[in-house]
Amino acid sequence: MKLIELKEGEKAKVLSLFGGSNFVCKVKNMGITEECFIEVLKNDGRGPLIIKQDGSKIIIGRMMASKIEVERL
Repeated sequence: MKLIELKEGEKAKVLSLFGGSNFVCKVKNMGITEECFIEVLKNDGRGPLIIKQDGSKIIIGRMMASKIEVERL
């Protein structure tokens, strides 16, 4: 499933990043890598998502979130 499909409060493990090298580099610089664990703090169906990864809050656009494959925990 994609990150964009998770609801607020759900936790997941990142499985893979789908996109070009610029996308992958940008996402990894934000702290989102394969095998990391995240929690969705905000996903109201419009606007960016707010997620928590390793104690940090990260704001990520919906288009980027749709390119991140996750496994719900």
